[in-house]
Amino acid sequence: MYVLIIDVDHFKQVNDTWGHMTGDVVLRALALKLRECTRSYEPPYRFGGEEFITLLKARNDRDACHAGLCINEAIAAHRIRFGAEQLSITVTSGLTRAHQGETLHRVLERADCAMYRGKQSGRNRCMFVDRALNVNQVQF
Repeated sequence: MYVLIIDVDHFKQVNDTWGHMTGDVVLRALALKLRECTRSYEPPYRFGGEEFITLLKARNDRDACHAGLCINEAIAAHRIRFGAEQLSITVTSGLTRAHQGETLHRVLERADCAMYRGKQSGRNRCMFVDRALNVNQVQF
């Protein structure tokens, strides 16, 4: 089991430029896109503000990283329509494996740390963190 935390890049700019109603449209569109990108037993949840979380089932780290990267790419390619306008967003995500005996708090903390490292290193990326806190950008 893997935890993926997803945060919309520059969401404040969306609200400041287009307004909070458009920000709500963006969050709903993102939620729907996340549903499309995950399997029925991996539902996404709004975690707070413009953050979402999902639990991914994968056989190994490589498969989980591939799934996380595919989700990021699908979101970046998606166009969100509101009225006659459309915009696209990117997200930065943090991914980690939940190990037996770990608390949910510890796993979420690790995934959140990876996501923030992605924000600091350029955004629009998926970052994987292992149990030893080694963080790497997911690339294939």
